[in-house]
Amino acid sequence: MPFPQWAAGMRITGQRLMDMEPVHMSATLRRFTNQTIPNSTMTPLAWTSEDEDTGGGHDNAVNPDRLYVPYTGRYLLSTSIPWADNANGRRSGTFSINDAAIKSNGGSEHINAATDCVLHFARVLRVAAGDYVNVWVFQTSGGPLDTDPTVNDGPSFTVDYLGP
Repeated sequence: MPFPQWAAGMRITGQRLMDMEPVHMSATLRRFTNQTIPNSTMTPLAWTSEDEDTGGGHDNAVNPDRLYVPYTGRYLLSTSIPWADNANGRRSGTFSINDAAIKSNGGSEHINAATDCVLHFARVLRVAAGDYVNVWVFQTSGGPLDTDPTVNDGPSFTVDYLGP
């Protein structure tokens, strides 16, 4: 049980506090292959590897774009998305909860040269236990465009539980 059971009249003692089980959940997901993103289409990133997943919320085979959270509370979500070289359009991204609604406006970058473009953004979101979070990306290069797994160790997505 992540939080102790307290009853009316109980005394808070140092020993009782020491006996509490710490609550922690952290996950870092990566993609070591390119993912082709269609032009002008919001697309969830699918993750192919886990550096860490202490909550067991990610599955590389079933819904690999999702990370299910074990506790209700605040989570810090951060991502880094390298794109293949292309001098046209805009690259953007955002986070969502349960795909139902985009909960935050992520990063956006206008491209004017054919050089590496790496999109970084982070948000603190309140998420309910059992919900899932994911990263959506969008690009307007005029055609399909790949994420780039060779820059900065490829796309990554980190989720850390901050507390209730």
